[in-house]
Amino acid sequence: MSEYDDELREGVDDPEEDYVKKQFGLLLYRLQKLAPRSRARLQSDFTQKMIDSTLAVETPKGTLSFVLLGKTSGGRAMTVLTKQPATIEWIDSFQPGSVFWDIGASVGVFSVYAALATDTTIVAFEPAAVNYYLLSANCGEQAAGQGRLSACRSRQAALDCQTRGLAIPSRPLLQFPRQT
Repeated sequence: MSEYDDELREGVDDPEEDYVKKQFGLLLYRLQKLAPRSRARLQSDFTQKMIDSTLAVETPKGTLSFVLLGKTSGGRAMTVLTKQPATIEWIDSFQPGSVFWDIGASVGVFSVYAALATDTTIVAFEPAAVNYYLLSANCGEQAAGQGRLSACRSRQAALDCQTRGLAIPSRPLLQFPRQT
């Protein structure tokens, strides 16, 4: 169980949430019974709709939108301001024109917060494929929703355990340009 599960489990005694869980379980059961072509079409559509339905998190600097995929990303989004308050305070202290290198950015909560909260260039790296996908998606959500991030380019970095080197593909960095 993830450390972020606790945050998501608070206040679980909601009758509407229980109803939705039961309906979702029924939907999953019925999807399993469909012919493969129908199941593929519907499951793909449902998955895309779930990814497109972002979670808005209010911060003192504005609203952040997060793509949710699993419990960890939901927990990270819900705890952006509370999990590591010293990090948020540090980001808030960045001087205009600073560069923030977010190494091991996970799903990008601090990168997107810094892009929203400060006049800072952010360069984010994440080696884990699922987290990198969410980092890129969250960057894209901020660009679409805030109108403040004009470009979002990404790069996945991975450590090579055998050579102890850093393997970086030749794609551009995930970089949030400074606001002008």
